[in-house]
Amino acid sequence: MADVEVVANLHNELGEGPLWCAREQVLYWVDIKKELLFRFSPCDGHVKEWSIGMAVAAVTTTDMPGRLLLACRGGLYRFDVATGTSTELLCYEQELPDNRPNDGKTDPNGRFWFGTTDDLEQAVSGSLYRLNGCMDGAGQLQKISGNIGNPNTFAWSPDRKTFYSADSVEQTMFAYDFDNAKGEISNKRVFFTLKGTHIIPDGSTVDAEGYLWNAQWMGWRVVRYAPDGSIDRIVEMPVACPTSCMFGGEDLKTLYVTSARKDQTEEALLKQPYAGALFAIKCEVPGLPESAFIMKQQVRLNAGLAGEKNGLTYSRDSLDYGIVHLGIGAFHRAHEAAYTDKLMAQQGGDWKIIGVSLRSAGVRDQLNPQNGLYTLVEMDGESINRHVIGAVSQVLVAPEDPGAVLEAMVSERCKIISLTITEKGYCLLPASGLLNERHPGIVHDLADPERPETAIGFIVEALRRRRAARASIPTILCCDNLPNNGSTLKQIVVGFARLRDAGLGDWIEANVSFPNTMVDRIVPATREEDIAQLQQDCDYLDLGLVKTEAFSQWVIEDEFTAGRPDWNKVGANFVRDVAPFELAKLRLLNGTHSTLAYLGYLAGYEYVHQVLADPEFARFLRGLMEKEIAPTLTAPEGMDLNDYVDALLTRFANANLQHRTYQIAMDGSQKLPQRLLGTLRDRLACGGSIEHLSLAIAGWIRYVMAFDQRGDPIDVQDPMAGRLERVARDSEDKSGRLVNVDTLVAGYLAISDIFGEDLAENRHFSERVTYWLSHILANGVGTTIKIFSVSEKCAA
Repeated sequence: MADVEVVANLHNELGEGPLWCAREQVLYWVDIKKELLFRFSPCDGHVKEWSIGMAVAAVTTTDMPGRLLLACRGGLYRFDVATGTSTELLCYEQELPDNRPNDGKTDPNGRFWFGTTDDLEQAVSGSLYRLNGCMDGAGQLQKISGNIGNPNTFAWSPDRKTFYSADSVEQTMFAYDFDNAKGEISNKRVFFTLKGTHIIPDGSTVDAEGYLWNAQWMGWRVVRYAPDGSIDRIVEMPVACPTSCMFGGEDLKTLYVTSARKDQTEEALLKQPYAGALFAIKCEVPGLPESAFIMKQQVRLNAGLAGEKNGLTYSRDSLDYGIVHLGIGAFHRAHEAAYTDKLMAQQGGDWKIIGVSLRSAGVRDQLNPQNGLYTLVEMDGESINRHVIGAVSQVLVAPEDPGAVLEAMVSERCKIISLTITEKGYCLLPASGLLNERHPGIVHDLADPERPETAIGFIVEALRRRRAARASIPTILCCDNLPNNGSTLKQIVVGFARLRDAGLGDWIEANVSFPNTMVDRIVPATREEDIAQLQQDCDYLDLGLVKTEAFSQWVIEDEFTAGRPDWNKVGANFVRDVAPFELAKLRLLNGTHSTLAYLGYLAGYEYVHQVLADPEFARFLRGLMEKEIAPTLTAPEGMDLNDYVDALLTRFANANLQHRTYQIAMDGSQKLPQRLLGTLRDRLACGGSIEHLSLAIAGWIRYVMAFDQRGDPIDVQDPMAGRLERVARDSEDKSGRLVNVDTLVAGYLAISDIFGEDLAENRHFSERVTYWLSHILANGVGTTIKIFSVSEKCAA
């Protein structure tokens, strides 16, 4: 039996219509009987609820960010997520007041299909409808068929040639030939039937292999059917009435399942405490991306609009690429790509960037339809500056075509291979900075080096091929927050290469340049509201929008083997030694950022600026920087550390950024060693105070225990999340109560991959962390910060 996880136990009377929104990375669904719309965020476990005021049976995303389409009793409505208001678009079946919608989905060409049924379950009065999208004539509602008992399931095969729909009254799932261009169905036939049983086919979805997953009412199960209608797999459920299912998650490998309590006796419900809950099932095969209803004819960002609206001032067509960048997320687009764009606008040059996504196709789907263009929105206080960036040539998706990625990296045109893949992407042991040879990606890349999965595997294979061809040697430019990032990357790459071929490792060590860099810019995640605001202000849709602060800094060791852009002409600094800049930034900015993220999140603050608006928190963070971090640093030339601290606090307080504490809190096991633990070791070595740092580590421990101050679960996003949570569970008795704080702290500090051997054995450090964690557990973070402030004043 597959692991079935309860993710939201809301006791839905008739949960239905799960819909994954890739733009928001959230799941929507409805409770038809209670007239409610829900939104579940897997990143933090939060559930938002809206009362619609009428029976709502289906929800779909639209091409208007922040707008949903709802199928409600008697009408279709546009729903504004930000305001929670509904606007009627059209009416239907006014002559059938007992009818309501029952299921609905958008087809691959942007048309919304839904069915209706008799809510009293007495008449066969249901119909199948199609609402045409903008390209077919917006607002045209067409009745496809009638005399249906209870229409369920609207799903399409991956090749868009087959449409699936069920009549639950007939207990039968039907398949049709589907004309995607016209939106027409034909050749109705039985796909499978459950006649002769008590089980009813309900809602469905289709995975990437073309298999149909069907939730089966009164069947206690979800069933996977092969394209020929045979049963491939049965997943047993802890509830009698699963109602529908939909794939979600970043990789579309989580099957979400809704369920119901409707029409069941109290005795039956006592045997299924999770009836009406939302469930999640991990799957090996991903689902298909959900299509959005085309509500409004959109104009996507293009070169003409870029020049007209937001200042793309140079012709890109004659320029070639010179950089392949691994990990083309928001930070790269706000930083290296922005510098490169500004330089090409000044003097041209073949320095366009081929971006590579190492995991999902999301950025590719955002940027390639826009010819690589995107809008960079810089916000500082009340001022907002928008500029279209043209530095990105195209985006490749490594899992789809690793050969194309390697071809781009091996070409003589590629002078620089740069990367921003976050700490966990380096497959290292956090405490030592050495290659983790047991990392699943590393194991794969050693076994199948010509189809790598990791950035390390791609770099080594590309260098091997360039060495074999006696080609020029590219510079490998790390732009992540690692101490001595270039040197660390070189150590990892050489170590991996030697596992493949000792001679290759030696050649890389002797010939390939890995400059150290320091990168500094705050880049929060883009929200639906940001895209909608840009569209309202500029009259174009840009799904690749990136927002950031006005401040930006880049310090680079000038060690390039195959040429480089003159980034120094647009604000970057080339220096001999990056280390002082890098250490100051890692410890003061990143260390403080992590501290406020864990403590702020636990105190109930969603955004960074809210943490800074709390005077006690602001005082604590300033004390952390001035009293415990700054004394471990030697100020780089031209930098005053006191001024830097003031500037950081001002930047953190920028309310326009809407930077979520949860986003910063991710992957803490990979970040603590360089952000906080190095500082801690220096303070211990000199006998200095470690009170602020100990409270910061206590905050991290409390966070990774995976439940907040209200007892609600925290979805800890960390490569070691399972191991971290087990430490907490191992410190509890059978009733779930914490047995001993000392044991809990010892369990976390014993994780040598994070804390090494030395910190676990340091009694003073352990005692101070235990002291502050005890306060947090007893009083909460907000009160603990106040206690800390009082204790400081008394000590002074």
